[in-house]
Amino acid sequence: MDDLPEELFIEVLLRLPVKSLLRFKVVCKAWRSHILNRKFVERHNVRTTANPGNDYFIAHNSCSDYNKFCAISRNSLHKPIGLNLPIAASVSGDECSVVGSCNGLICLDYKRGIRRHTTSRNRTTNVYLWNPATGKVKDLRRYSIDISACYDDFCVSLGFGFELASRDYKVLRIVRNKKSSVTRVEVYSLKKNSWKEIAVELKYRLWTFVYPAFVKGSLYWDLNERNLLLFDVQNEEFCTILLPPDSWCGVREVFELKESVAFANLFDLRSKDIAIWTLDENSCWIQKWSIRKPFDRGSSIVGYLKTGEYVGRNRYDDLVLYDFASEAIKPIEPKMHTLGVYNYSESLVFLN
Repeated sequence: MDDLPEELFIEVLLRLPVKSLLRFKVVCKAWRSHILNRKFVERHNVRTTANPGNDYFIAHNSCSDYNKFCAISRNSLHKPIGLNLPIAASVSGDECSVVGSCNGLICLDYKRGIRRHTTSRNRTTNVYLWNPATGKVKDLRRYSIDISACYDDFCVSLGFGFELASRDYKVLRIVRNKKSSVTRVEVYSLKKNSWKEIAVELKYRLWTFVYPAFVKGSLYWDLNERNLLLFDVQNEEFCTILLPPDSWCGVREVFELKESVAFANLFDLRSKDIAIWTLDENSCWIQKWSIRKPFDRGSSIVGYLKTGEYVGRNRYDDLVLYDFASEAIKPIEPKMHTLGVYNYSESLVFLN
């Protein structure tokens, strides 16, 4: 390898999976320097994300083991790969939720003591960033807005996204005082490794357990009205988008679909189908698909993939992968009482 030109050597490294690179960075100082270089990490991440063979998604299973995560390949649905969450084991009453997934990083909302008889001082909401490929986790609890002394008096909403211009990962934290209705907003930057409060006036109430979809630089919430709420991660500003009139009835879910923001009208009693809408380049809503409701009583949609598929679960905990366009249905094994599924690609992004 020493005889190879540097450009060719780096090109070889860029084609390797994350696990191989993590092993090779201990070969020598030169290899380590290349692999840990920020520009190399970014180039590797772009190549990995664009690779059609990188077809995994993550499933969060809450059944037999607390906070069990699996990576599942769309081409090998019967061989889930277990992922070890490097956070202290959960106990009864704690809850772990996925805020979002972006470029191989997972943002976790870990609530301790929520379902136990504890005082406000013993209840906490902890936010972590986790890279399953490297096994590293970062604790983000040094907030600018501290509510630990009176936790029950506040509602906290979270969002996770990526700023392309600066190649920075950001976590949005919205804190609303239940008594005064005053809302404060802060943003965490991974590059700066710090939180900062931003001056915004936010009059909308967001659900604590509903996390926004991140699509092409913005976070999107369904306000359960006639609008979506949007947060521009780069400019750190809020605005709203009007939904088409045909979608105002029923229950919606917002997600990414082939690099566009989309929503599904799930429980519109007027229709036997699920309408899938996407926002085009001219900011116009288009009804992309209308798919049959494939569920019986006790069944549900677990989550959506940006490739144009969703994962559904029936009352027997059987999971299936359903393709919007072809309407092909593929079974997923083994059975998992899955809380959600999330887009995922292995990443070399470091959290230090």
